[in-house]
Amino acid sequence: MLHMKEEETIDTFATKLTTLTNKAENLGHTMEDDTLVRQLLNDVPDMYLQIVTSIEQYSDLSEMTLEEAIGRLKTYEEMIKYKGKQVDNQDRLLITRYEEQGRRRGHGGSNQSQGQENNFKKETHNNSNKLTHDKSK
Repeated sequence: MLHMKEEETIDTFATKLTTLTNKAENLGHTMEDDTLVRQLLNDVPDMYLQIVTSIEQYSDLSEMTLEEAIGRLKTYEEMIKYKGKQVDNQDRLLITRYEEQGRRRGHGGSNQSQGQENNFKKETHNNSNKLTHDKSK
């Protein structure tokens, strides 16, 4: 029995299915489109369950051609890839924003340290002036 692997594309699997169909026809065994469509829909991975259910529920499988079923599955596959890229891009954007916030906080922290350091220098300078003035008394 032919099953589509998770990492396979619809194109790859459809090619395998049509190759087997052509071999069967060369041996004198013809397969009807509705049989091939049902075979295709039954053998795709679970990630296609949503579109398979939709096709089965809203389409007349006895009238659907194999090419039409392949086209619908390919459209769904492309949508999944596109959405996946969008999610990846959004994740990268969030990470970049988080890193930028961290950098800004890091600079702010060092500015505070510099501010504290400057206050220390002023206090030390003021105290040394007091000592100098006290010696003159």
